[in-house]
Amino acid sequence: MDTPAFPVYLALIGGHSVYRIESDTAFTEVQVVGTRHIAHRIVAHTWPERLRIADMLSNTDGRWRPLPAAEFEVRLERAQGG
Repeated sequence: MDTPAFPVYLALIGGHSVYRIESDTAFTEVQVVGTRHIAHRIVAHTWPERLRIADMLSNTDGRWRPLPAAEFEVRLERAQGG
């Protein structure tokens, strides 16, 4: 498998979360809960966490759609109080 150019921006289809995958071991998630936006920074230290990132990148089950970087940044800014 080719190594993707990072960052990769994805949205969960039918969900309220968007993701910026910075590397094969780190990503930022922004969840929308009601009217609030909450950001989580995840650094994969364990094998299951790394597999989650690999699954997101491969999208073999079709759960993710590409997301424009600007849309992610708008949501991240909201989560940070902007």
